[in-house]
Amino acid sequence: MISPLYEFSGRGNLGHALEKAVIMELLRRGADLVYLRSEQSREIDALAMMPDGQQWLIQFCSSLEDPAARMRAIISLTELAATPAAQAAQPLLISLDRHPPDLGHDAGGWQ
Repeated sequence: MISPLYEFSGRGNLGHALEKAVIMELLRRGADLVYLRSEQSREIDALAMMPDGQQWLIQFCSSLEDPAARMRAIISLTELAATPAAQAAQPLLISLDRHPPDLGHDAGGWQ
């Protein structure tokens, strides 16, 4: 099922629409997708295992302009990237922002 762009309340639902669009494209490309949650109950939206062996640890956020939302996403990705299930995965933070946020000097190989 594809999420509507707007909730019944009329509030925008762009984050869910972004997530569904990317998930559908990953499935179309043959990815195996799993959902991960840490021992501290943090979660990421998908661990994508591609047919060519690439792995992506993916977190969706409609906008990273809000510092609190950005930190939640970064903490979740950082925490779950250290788990055995995701150690080989490339962390990806996907948003609708025009320009990537400054993730600081500790971003490593993040995209």
